[in-house]
Amino acid sequence: MKLNLLQSRIKEKEIDLLLLLHPDPNIAYFSQVEPSHSVLQITKDSATILLSKLDDLTPSQGITAIPYTKSYKDDIKEQLTSIEAPKIAINFSQLTVKQFNTLKNDFPTATFIDFSEQLNNLRLTKTEAELKIMFQAANIADNALNNFTKAYKQSNGQDFPTELSVALFLEKKIREQGATLSFPTIVATSPNSAIPHHITSTDKLEPGLLLIDMGAKINNYCSDMTRMFSIANPTEEMQADFDLLDSVQRKCIKKAEELIKSDQSLGALDAFARAELGEEKSKSFIHSLGHGIGVEVHEAPRVSKGCKQKIQKNMPFTIEPGIYFKGKWGLRIEDTVVFDGEKIIRITKSPKELIIL
Repeated sequence: MKLNLLQSRIKEKEIDLLLLLHPDPNIAYFSQVEPSHSVLQITKDSATILLSKLDDLTPSQGITAIPYTKSYKDDIKEQLTSIEAPKIAINFSQLTVKQFNTLKNDFPTATFIDFSEQLNNLRLTKTEAELKIMFQAANIADNALNNFTKAYKQSNGQDFPTELSVALFLEKKIREQGATLSFPTIVATSPNSAIPHHITSTDKLEPGLLLIDMGAKINNYCSDMTRMFSIANPTEEMQADFDLLDSVQRKCIKKAEELIKSDQSLGALDAFARAELGEEKSKSFIHSLGHGIGVEVHEAPRVSKGCKQKIQKNMPFTIEPGIYFKGKWGLRIEDTVVFDGEKIIRITKSPKELIIL
């Protein structure tokens, strides 16, 4: 995606070579394949991906595939022999210290330029083709979650004794639709739901709130969504917390449209969410309001207090306020949204009410 635009940036910056090393996600972004191991070399007028013989992949148009060999750096040196001090662009944010030191040793006369910001900016907004895939990924996750709700009710919960049993069911339904996971599914029963990044366990499901954070990935693109359930009727306090969070999340989607009209940044949206939660509840909102999403489930921008990024057309991001009470329960409601040029629309479309199982 956007290979021509990237090459024009390389030309503008007078870069001799952009070198991306596995497992940089930009390799999958530009090549539209997910290799087991690879190196992507891009100049102002050519692009070559080195692929392992263990893979059987065809990269996107404009990129030539050749077999990966350990001597690839010698081939690069030959390409740069006529340049006394080559300028090599790399993605500092994805390189290990070892990789960078190796590159400096292999190319002692080169000047290394950090191209991470340019790469992030290229991926910030999506093409119509990319968004179409992202809607497909979200629909797959929506279908899987709907199947879970039906199956739980049909079995009266007997088929889902633990958090892990729910996660495995959701993964099976996602894979049956030809997709994989955006990230390991989070299934958290009270009080595990009070841990935002709870690792799904064999803990038994118990009466109370149930948080499910999930996403499907297809053709390299991710979806991300969080929904809340209640096993048995919720207490008045649980319902009140949910109603508050639900109201704030819906208001944030509307507020996002206002930010576009008033030319404000996403930092204002994070501040709005906290103000709507109120002084006391906002103390329990312990993460940022959202994040960008695409070939990675977490991409730029980070929708947080200091974010200066303004909402752009075709720039998908999540809106996911949450409140957490340690040892008790936690709630998070998350949608992936995008501005289509006229309004903010939801990419994730599962019902958002508190579903009683």
